[in-house]
Amino acid sequence: MYQQRLHANPVSFSQLDKTQNLQYQKVLLKGQYLDELTIYLQNQYHKDRLGYDVLTPIKIKNDNKLLLVDRGWLPEQIQPTIHEIPRTSRGTLISGYLKSFNEYQFILGKNILNDTFPLLIQKINFSELEKMTHETFYPYVLRLDSTQPDGFTRDWTVVTVTPERHMGYAIQWFLMAIVLLIAYVCFCCERIQNEKTI
Repeated sequence: MYQQRLHANPVSFSQLDKTQNLQYQKVLLKGQYLDELTIYLQNQYHKDRLGYDVLTPIKIKNDNKLLLVDRGWLPEQIQPTIHEIPRTSRGTLISGYLKSFNEYQFILGKNILNDTFPLLIQKINFSELEKMTHETFYPYVLRLDSTQPDGFTRDWTVVTVTPERHMGYAIQWFLMAIVLLIAYVCFCCERIQNEKTI
């Protein structure tokens, strides 16, 4: 799906059927970045360097919902301060592809690490962002094309796990369960034998 959709021609975002699976769908839209609502997604790696993904919502023309745009990666500074990001162009035509995110991924502590914008977050959680901004978001992030302005390092790769690896993990855990069962039975038999001899 990733390869097929990314090699297809982009589709106008307003013409998409939002009830369908839009993962990796290439889109075109016209809107305005809301720089004052910029978000920094921490613990993002690029070539073994730690940094942030810069996320800025965009107000789409004739649409009440906001779409979060991933503008790319920035390295983490030595000082624990958030980068000063230059303001974006206004009223631009934007292209990229849509990506859904797992809101239920495990994190330590609270997700939103500060109370004022730009927010520093551990994961993308649209319900939390809607409470903070009093806006409604589409459940996707638009990853900005590398040819688009107002972006940073954009060298995303899609990580997939093959069915063979899943099967390998299943066999590994199954064998471990058998070993533990045998060890438990041996332990119980030895305990019963010891009780009989006492």
